[in-house]
Amino acid sequence: MNLADYKSFLSVLRLTLGNKSKSGKTDKGTEEQVKNFISDSIIYDIDADVLRECVNLRRRRKIKTPDAIIAATALANGFTIITNNEKDFANIKGLKIINPYKL
Repeated sequence: MNLADYKSFLSVLRLTLGNKSKSGKTDKGTEEQVKNFISDSIIYDIDADVLRECVNLRRRRKIKTPDAIIAATALANGFTIITNNEKDFANIKGLKIINPYKL
């Protein structure tokens, strides 16, 4: 497994819930791809280290709780966040971010 195989539970939740077309219906092909992607992953729960990082992030900066949980999971486990949404994670000390659209 490589680093892209590790996900926070919140990332998995977002992938699962965000799997709808503009009409609000689930695209079956995309749903199957998401299920396969998730099944090949190691899912990280919120443990004491993630909780501590999340609380510290929320106290130090204005960041939404879901983004703080994702960032805290990465920081606590030494992972890199792979996202196109760099602005929500910018300037978090020690956080590594890769934007796959800029590779």
